[in-house]
Amino acid sequence: QPPAATAAGRTRPPLNPGRFTTWVGPIAETDTSDSGVSWKIAIDAVGAIPAGRWASYGDVAAIAGTHPVPLGQFLATKPIAGAYRVLQAAGTVSPGFYWNPDNEYSGRDVHDVLREEGIDFDSELRASAEQRMQVSELAELIGLSVRSDVEPQTEEEGAERTAFMTQLTANQPPTTIHGVIELLDAWERLGGHLTYGSGEDLACILQAPIGPARPKHLWPIALYASGYVEVGFQYLVTRPPFDEPELRDELRTRLGEAKGVDLPLDKLSKRPSFPLDVLDDRTDRERITAALEWFMSELDRFDQELASKETAA
Repeated sequence: QPPAATAAGRTRPPLNPGRFTTWVGPIAETDTSDSGVSWKIAIDAVGAIPAGRWASYGDVAAIAGTHPVPLGQFLATKPIAGAYRVLQAAGTVSPGFYWNPDNEYSGRDVHDVLREEGIDFDSELRASAEQRMQVSELAELIGLSVRSDVEPQTEEEGAERTAFMTQLTANQPPTTIHGVIELLDAWERLGGHLTYGSGEDLACILQAPIGPARPKHLWPIALYASGYVEVGFQYLVTRPPFDEPELRDELRTRLGEAKGVDLPLDKLSKRPSFPLDVLDDRTDRERITAALEWFMSELDRFDQELASKETAA
């Protein structure tokens, strides 16, 4: 679960999973990353939570354009006023919470502080759901409007996704983290699914839906938290329509339009890779997204051609 920070305190960032031992701090709080996350908006939103109310990491993340895990890392490193009012989705205080020694509340139970502000807790120390701020309500307090389809990302969205995001956050700079988030969102908007690998180096696999004549899963790329993107030519070799070398070469060419992507022609049956930080740049990320959109359109074309043949028969 993402940690919370206090007005003059912070929580310890979670231990890095697997073999990784470094953690890269967030960008300056006034920065807006190239991928669209605004830490200033996050700070403003947290500071706007009034006494007697609370918000979840997912609520604030939805407004700032990020994920609860990197948001938690950010709050853990900055003395942001009112950050102790950001709780886990169930209304519980982060297990790693502690006050900075210089904080006026140092030594006190944060539950008591929140109770004094008017927060009601049940017997399991869960804050009242009725006192939780809605995303639209929180955005309005800082003069923003949010799309009707913006939903908070919950910390309970899945152990595999959370593990991947935690490892990614622990080992990549904020611009890369949010470049990844943008690409994953784009893939899901295209109708794709996300699955996750296991092992020391966690991966997020961009998987296409199964088609009527495509009983096997197809995935063009997999993103590894350690810092690279693997192109799955090896798996596409036996999966129509990308069993055709010409289509795999076209995918290689389209991905190669992004700076930093160099996929050799002789790797069309292998698993070549390129650096994950290619996604830092908005233009290059859009080029990668365009290549994925073409990939999905080829699957649609294949399915439609098959359906037409069956109808004609």
